[in-house]
Amino acid sequence: MKSIYIRVVVTFLGITLMSMLITFLVLRILFSNYFVLKIQADTLNAGKQIVNYITEKQIQDINGYMESVIAVSKYKLSLYKSDLTSLNPNHSIEQKDIYEVLHGSLYQSNNNAAVIGLPLSIDGETYALFADFHIESYLKNYNQIVLTALVLCLIIGSLLIFVASRYLVRPIKMLTKATKKIAAGNYHVNVQVKYKDELGILSDSFNQMVRKLRKIEQMRQEFVSNVSHEIQSPLTSIRGFSTTLLQNDIPDADRKRYLSIIANESERLSRLSEDLLKLASLESEHHPFKPVFFRLDEQLRRTVISTEPLWSKKKLDIDLDMQEILVNADEDQLAQVWTNLLTNAIKFTPSGGRISISLTKCGNESTIRITDTGIGIADEDALLIFQRFYKSDKARNRSQEGSGLGLAIVQKIIALHQGQIDVQSQLNHGTIISVTLPDHDR
Repeated sequence: MKSIYIRVVVTFLGITLMSMLITFLVLRILFSNYFVLKIQADTLNAGKQIVNYITEKQIQDINGYMESVIAVSKYKLSLYKSDLTSLNPNHSIEQKDIYEVLHGSLYQSNNNAAVIGLPLSIDGETYALFADFHIESYLKNYNQIVLTALVLCLIIGSLLIFVASRYLVRPIKMLTKATKKIAAGNYHVNVQVKYKDELGILSDSFNQMVRKLRKIEQMRQEFVSNVSHEIQSPLTSIRGFSTTLLQNDIPDADRKRYLSIIANESERLSRLSEDLLKLASLESEHHPFKPVFFRLDEQLRRTVISTEPLWSKKKLDIDLDMQEILVNADEDQLAQVWTNLLTNAIKFTPSGGRISISLTKCGNESTIRITDTGIGIADEDALLIFQRFYKSDKARNRSQEGSGLGLAIVQKIIALHQGQIDVQSQLNHGTIISVTLPDHDR
């Protein structure tokens, strides 16, 4: 399997080589034409200068002069007489071109060569002067220089990309290593990346994900531990009393009491199982939500009536102050909310206490407040009571018969309705539970 480091390097080298090839071809095409035209113009000027100098100075020993010029000139100079005898002949020039120049015509090559022919007359004698510049050798040198420069760029760029790729790939390797640790169950990892680019954003997102996974794993472990504890307690009671019942010398009164305890513990297990299933359903994305229009005040009154045996037994005063409010919500789910909250208020309010229920509407929100004069909740517990199985020492006394999941279920249902639930409590002075539900037209 190719590493990303190798792929980055190979990709860069491939792109660089392709770019260099295209650059070389473009430069060759553009500058070759430019150089040919430039050299042809320079060759023509050089030939004209020689002709003008000979003509102006009326040089008699033209062969001697041309020999000295040929020795120092960068051009290949050839001088032809009318009988085609020549000084330093150029075999690439055809005779018809020589005759044309001898008859006064200007010759200039039409291809990529830089060959110029100029007529020259001295003392009635006609000459043809040809100047030739070897463009191919010039272009060859130019190509070599360009290729050398491009190769140097490739070598330097390759060295730089080798080094830079390591810095680019390092965060990815760190993320890969951290991912393997997470897959192995180690959530105490953190990727330190100083970049502020996409890799830095990716690393920050990865670290946030790890923190959330670590929290979820901690919650899962606590949940399993709490469930095990909650299940183990009634099972221990059932097993113990069942073993006792197997004895033959148990009085009937004790036998009935033991059977009653077993029945109560069985019901407790049943409630715990139902609450666990309910909570799992609420947390899933496919939990049914069936809103209907109904009178919220009437639902609250039905809840008070259904719990009458509980509050009548403790001789509690129930005060109702409710407006007639029509809501669009899941009626069954909200019924469970009010039953849970009111049952808790009854359970933890001493005999002779008072429970007040109010329902008001302000703007697009309906607010339900359940106020009791019960034992209250400590400040350190008030923010945690909605956690699953959360129990401080005081909370244990408050939930002797509960599963520890009721308020967690309440919070989930309120969240499904896009509402809010708030707790205000003072130890030994009572509790106020406020539920706010927004209006829904769906």
